[in-house]
Amino acid sequence: MTRKTLKTTTALILSFSLALPTTGFAQGEADKKAEARDAQAMQEAQTQKKLAEENKAGKSKKQAEETKAGKPKKQAEETKANKPKKQAEPIAAFTRQDRARLRELLALQLAARGNPDLRFSPEDRTEMRGLIAQYSAAKGNPGNKLSPEEMDALRAELGVAPNAPAETATEAKADPDAGLTEQERAKRRRAKAEAKAQRQAEREARAAEQAAAAAADGAAGGEITRQVVTEEDARAAGEEFRTALDPAPAAATAQKDDNDLAKTLGAAALLGLGAYAVGKMLGNGDQVVANTGDRVVVEREGDYYVLKDDDTLLRQPGSVVETERFADGSTRSRVTGTDGVAVETVTAADGRVLRRTRVMPDGSRVVLFDDTRAYQPVNVALLPETSARQIDYAQTDAEALRQALLAANAPAVDRGFSLYQIRNIDAVRKQVPELTLEAVNFATGSAVIRAPEAAALSTLGKAMREAIARNPGELFLIEGHTDAVGSATYNLALSDRRAESLAQALIEYFDVPAENMIVQGYGEEDLRVDTEAAEAANRRAAVRRITPLLQMTQR
Repeated sequence: MTRKTLKTTTALILSFSLALPTTGFAQGEADKKAEARDAQAMQEAQTQKKLAEENKAGKSKKQAEETKAGKPKKQAEETKANKPKKQAEPIAAFTRQDRARLRELLALQLAARGNPDLRFSPEDRTEMRGLIAQYSAAKGNPGNKLSPEEMDALRAELGVAPNAPAETATEAKADPDAGLTEQERAKRRRAKAEAKAQRQAEREARAAEQAAAAAADGAAGGEITRQVVTEEDARAAGEEFRTALDPAPAAATAQKDDNDLAKTLGAAALLGLGAYAVGKMLGNGDQVVANTGDRVVVEREGDYYVLKDDDTLLRQPGSVVETERFADGSTRSRVTGTDGVAVETVTAADGRVLRRTRVMPDGSRVVLFDDTRAYQPVNVALLPETSARQIDYAQTDAEALRQALLAANAPAVDRGFSLYQIRNIDAVRKQVPELTLEAVNFATGSAVIRAPEAAALSTLGKAMREAIARNPGELFLIEGHTDAVGSATYNLALSDRRAESLAQALIEYFDVPAENMIVQGYGEEDLRVDTEAAEAANRRAAVRRITPLLQMTQR
C-alpha cells in the first residue's frame, strides 16, 4: 500500500513540472534539477511521515493486542496465586457410625471404672484410639492422644455424661451384649475367653508335637555350640537394654533387628535370620508386628504375644552354655553355673520354652515344668470365679510373707495346667494370688530397677530363696506391666523387659535361682488405675507363686 501511494505522488509532481513554461535550455535545466530535488525532498518527507504514522499505528495495535492477551493471563496468574490451596484430606472420614461407636466406647470406659463386672478391654482401647485419631484428623489436629481436658471436651461434645451410670453406658453399646443382664454378659465374656483358651490349647498341643525331636531322650541333633558368658554379655537390673524400643518399628530396620535378636539368642535363634521382618507372616500363621532386637511381638488371631529367649536369666557371668539344634528347628540347651548346677531347657522352633530341668552335681534331676506332656484344653467357664486376689508386699511383714509363699495355695480345681496355659490365660494364672510390689515403679519407657528399689525387695528375695530351698521345684511367675501410654505392641515388649529386670534384681541382690523364675509381660492389659494417661501405679511388676498350678500333674 505504501509503495503504490509513493508512485502516484511522484507521477503527479512530474506531470505538474512538465506543464510549467521554460525560459531557455540552461534555465530549464536548472529549474528542472531544482524541481527534481524538491520533488525528492517532498517524497522523502512524505515517506518519513507515512512511515512514522504506520509505525505509530502498528505499535498501538501491538500494544492493544498484547494488553488484550496479557490481561487475562495476568489475571489468571493472580487468581491462581491468590486462590486458597486445597486443604489436605483427613486420614479417614469420621462418619456418623464412627461418631456413635466412639460415644459408646467412651461411655463404656467411664462405666467400667465404677463397675467391676464391666471390662474395658485392650481391644476396646485400641479401637477407641483409632476413632479418636480419625476424629482429630477430621478436626485438623492429627493424633490419637488427648489431654484429660480434651477428653472431657470430647465426651461433652458427644453427649457422654462424666458420671454416666454403668447400665446407661452399657446400653449405649450397639453390640449383641446390649440387651443382656450383668450375669448374662459375664457368662458371655467367659464363653469368649473359653473359646480363646481352646484355640491356645490346640496350638500348644501342635507346637509340643513339633518339638518332640529336642524333647526326646537320645535324639540325634546337629552341631553343638558352646559359649562362656562374660560380664560384657550379661545385663544388670540397673542397666537399660542395649536395643531401644521403637513405638512404630519400620520394616526397613527389621533385618538389623533380626541380626540383633540372633546374637541375643545365639544358636537357639528362633526361626533363623530374616524370619522376623516386621510384617512377615510366619509358618504357624503369626504375623510379626514388632522386633526390638531382644524380643519379637507377633499377632495371633487378634491377640499379641511376645517371643524371646527364656534362657536369658540363666546366662549369668561365668556360666557355660551348650546348645544343640535339631532338624525340626527345636533346640536343647544346657547352662552350667559356677556352682556346678546345670539347667536343661527344651525350646520349640517358634521360641516357646517347653521343658526345664535342674540337674544337680550329683546327677539328681528336678523337672520344673514340662509342656511336652498332653494337657486338657482350658474351659474357662468351668474354672472357679476368682476376684483379684492380691497380697500387698508393702503391708506384709516377713513372717506373713513367708507363710504366704510357703502355703499350698492350691486352686479349687482338680487338674494341672501347662506353663503356656498359665502364662497366657488370665483366668488360669489368677487362680493364685498376686504379690503386688509397690516399692517398684518404673520410669516412663524404662525397664531399670534402681538400687533403692531393689534393696526394698530384700524380704521377698529371702522368702523366695527359702521356699526354693525347701522345695527345689518351686516356680514363680514374674509379671511386668505398663500404663496405657503408647501402642499395645510397644507396651507388651516393654512390660516383658520390666519382668526380666525384676527377676534379674532378685538374682543379683538375693541369689534367687534363675531357673525357678519365668518372666512374662502383659503390657497394658491389667491396669491398676484405669486411665489413658501416664500413671506410675501402672508401671509396675508383680510376682505369683504358680507351683500349685503345675504340681497337679507333676505329683
